[in-house]
Amino acid sequence: MKLTRDLPGAVSGLIYLVLGSAFAGWSAYAYPLGTPSRMGPGFFPFWLGVLLAMTGLFILVRLVKQAERISIERAPLRPLLWIFAAIALFILTLDRLGLVIAVMLLILIAGQARRDTTLKEGLLLGSVAALFSALVFVKGLGLIMPLWPTLGGA
Repeated sequence: MKLTRDLPGAVSGLIYLVLGSAFAGWSAYAYPLGTPSRMGPGFFPFWLGVLLAMTGLFILVRLVKQAERISIERAPLRPLLWIFAAIALFILTLDRLGLVIAVMLLILIAGQARRDTTLKEGLLLGSVAALFSALVFVKGLGLIMPLWPTLGGA
């Protein structure tokens, strides 16, 4: 696969272009724009989106003009799959197993994305993350979610 040497610049330019275009399109669709002398609620968001999109386009055009082509290797798929699996399992188990066990599972499974992670490290990090999550979200913010497994149906 051929990409430019400045991959972060290309990604940022693409993000500006896509988000700016989406923002301009959404504000033009959802709100009346008005005129420059009598601005509507969509006027400022629309032109801000247009400026963001133009900035992204400028970045991409500049990179294409000065691009020196190099080849890069494919991104590893294994870590990505472990992270997605951990997040999916967290979502599926939060209500039934409670926050503490769901966070522990999240950390243990996401830790498999790195080959050199030990069970001891996962348990220690999971315990700290579970305690922190319980203190911040349940005690501090007062969110209503079970800390421990619930017995019976919900």
